This record gives sequence, C-alpha cells and structure tokens, in this order.
Amino acid sequence: MEKKTIVSMGILIAVTAAFLWMNQPSETKVNSQQSSTMIQKKPTTEPSPQSAVPNDVEEACKSAAERFVRVKTEGRSSDIFLDRIEPVKELLSDDLYQSLVPDLSKEELAAMRRESKRIKKEETTETQITSMDSAIDRIADDDFEVYVIYTAQMQHADRNDASRYLVRMRVQWIDGKAKIYKMIEESSLGNGFYEK
Repeated sequence: MEKKTIVSMGILIAVTAAFLWMNQPSETKVNSQQSSTMIQKKPTTEPSPQSAVPNDVEEACKSAAERFVRVKTEGRSSDIFLDRIEPVKELLSDDLYQSLVPDLSKEELAAMRRESKRIKKEETTETQITSMDSAIDRIADDDFEVYVIYTAQMQHADRNDASRYLVRMRVQWIDGKAKIYKMIEESSLGNGFYEK
C-alpha cells in the first residue's frame, strides 16, 4: 500500500512539474541553437498576442506574490502576525486581508505586543527564506494563478531545519496594480514528495 502511495505521489509531482513547465509565461523561449539550457527573455514592452494586458503585468503579479510569501513567512515566532503582514496590506484584497488577520481590539493588540517583547530571543524560532522560484498561469485577461516554491530555513537555539513549500494563489490586475485575492494552497514538499 505504501509503495502505491509513493508511486502515486511521484506521478503527481511529475505531472505538476510538466504542467508548470508547459505553462511558462509566453515571453520565455529556449534557445535551441545551443546545447545548454540557457533561457532568453523577449522584451516585455509589447502585449502578449492573447491579451491586451502587457507582459510585464505577469512579472508584477509574480513579484507581488513572492513579496507576500517572503513577508508572511520570514521573521521570529514571537512576531505579531498583524504587524508582520501590515507592509504588504496593499497587495491583498480587503476580503483576503480580513481572513488572514485576527479581529482584535486595540487593548488586545497592545497586550499581545507587550507579551511578545517579554519572550527571550533564544526561546523563539527564526525563519528565513533561502531560495524561491515562481511560475504564473493566465486564467483570464486580468486574472492569474501564481505558484511559489520556496525553501525556509528555521533556526531555534542551535538547531537548524530546512523545508520546502508550495504556495498557490490567485492574483488579479486591477487599476494598474496586482491584488492577491485568494489563497488556494500552502503545502509542504517533504523529501521531494507532495504533502497536502
């Protein structure tokens, strides 16, 4: 039974990788003249043929998703999540922001901040992202699904651990800005296997 599960998970990973590879942004092309796997980018000033939205919109949406993941993930376990996510509030739709942050009174928030300052540094876990890759898939003219795979290094006292994660989210291009409006998935990629 476990062999079938491992084989099924391996097939799922291979299919996902092939899907992401096949759905790379249209501005990327492989230089087939060389035997290396060098990727060249076309200039991103012209709109893609399938859309009136310029190609650099895809890069802006990927950049917004990467920034959100980095700000949301990095920091200390004693950090107040509301304070951590505040710098990227403009990247989130109002509904998504409200779903991510707790509804606290000013007194409750002040008490949490006081309590977090009392926690000693050696009692906390610090997380840093050491590598990050992303891909994007155009769902509609101004609607995208962004995939971010990153490695997070967690340090607690003298112990270091690293884990890989997949985050999928929907991003819309509204009024010349990228807005993340839906979190689809956050999964651990343990030992190369897909763990939901």
